Amino acid sequence: MKYHKSLINSLLLIFLLGALTSFHKFYLSVSEFRYSDQDQTLQVTSRIFTDDLEQLMEDRYGITAHWLTPKQHPSAQAQLEKYLTQRFVVKQDGKTLPLKLLGLKEQNDVFVLFMEFSVTDWAQAKQLSVQNRVLMDLFEAQQNVVHFYLKGKKSSVVLDWDRPQTIQDF
Repeated sequence: MKYHKSLINSLLLIFLLGALTSFHKFYLSVSEFRYSDQDQTLQVTSRIFTDDLEQLMEDRYGITAHWLTPKQHPSAQAQLEKYLTQRFVVKQDGKTLPLKLLGLKEQNDVFVLFMEFSVTDWAQAKQLSVQNRVLMDLFEAQQNVVHFYLKGKKSSVVLDWDRPQTIQDF
């Protein structure tokens, strides 16, 4: 009986420790790159946790964004676009492409950001460089997964504090 009670207590302890560690926050964003022939743009969707984006706006710009509500701060989208321009840098053959934040929508606990980058002569492009340091200034453990669906190839990379940039050669 003692053995049985000890086993149950051990399993209960393991369960509780596992449950506590499951509450540990992880910091992740996921971005997808696709080229649109029709618009001659790189179209990017990024998924970022809602609470992380809210914290960004409070910590960096001192505003409560209230995204997608009637109380949305009037400068929230402009501040976010400014931040993204500095932290999400895309270059085609060494030339920085201008970022345009088209908007965002909420899905569960995640915001989906829609961005585009105007490109020139995509058919002749030899290299695409992406530096994604979004939220790395707030969270040291931030990881930004980038998926590329470009020129008939699919590739993915995880960017983090030690490696915030990737280069795709075509």
